Amino acid sequence: YVKECSRLMDIAETVLLRKINELRRQELQNRNSEGQNVVTHKEDNPQVHTEETPTAQEEKVDSPESSNSTKQEWDSPSSAANDRAERTLIRYIIRYGNVELFSPKEGDDVCRVAPYILEDLHSDEIKFSNPLYQKICDETESLITHEGFDLARHFTSHPNSEISDIALDCLSDKYELSKIHTRFQQVLSEEERLSELVPRALLELKDAIIDKKIKQKQEELKLAKDNPEEVKKIMREIAKLYKLKTVFAKELGERTVRPF
Repeated sequence: YVKECSRLMDIAETVLLRKINELRRQELQNRNSEGQNVVTHKEDNPQVHTEETPTAQEEKVDSPESSNSTKQEWDSPSSAANDRAERTLIRYIIRYGNVELFSPKEGDDVCRVAPYILEDLHSDEIKFSNPLYQKICDETESLITHEGFDLARHFTSHPNSEISDIALDCLSDKYELSKIHTRFQQVLSEEERLSELVPRALLELKDAIIDKKIKQKQEELKLAKDNPEEVKKIMREIAKLYKLKTVFAKELGERTVRPF
């Protein structure tokens, strides 16, 4: 079965076996955990109907520490919005890297997804905050010089298991139906909409970076409250950032620019 899946999906057998073993271990741990919860509850409450004890995740959601943790995540250099945008671009690189993005004009070279994304990031000197994503970008840059190189196969068979897991996740719905039919029309598949989706994903990343910079400047403003000249300087910088955000908001179809 694994050999057949490996052949059909064009993914190394060792990668598939490792993933299957991880899922089996996780399932076994979940079963053991559920069994222990039920036994413990019965011993403590012999006259009461058994109920599952709250999971660690549920307790975390309800606790004050969880709220602080969420706030720290958004305040960290790698915010949730930033990570989402980076993840989307990595998925496009791995899954559609060699796909033609725009129809070339006469005499022009074919514009493909991975080179387009990397060139756009370079032009704005953007590096991904997630080191694994950045490593994927760096390797892609050297690989795309070889025409027709299979990026998906390279990353799913990567010696770094974290990178191969990311690649497998990016390809996980590879064999779902490519098109969705509604009652009145045929909806284009993701691949058919790449010329729209890829530029938008790049804009969303830049928008998330601007949000982060605005928050950083607002913190600097609080610290500089006793220095009028510094306050004026920071406020000018914030105004420039909001101006940029307005441009991105217009491109992304947002109605307003919300302060942070």
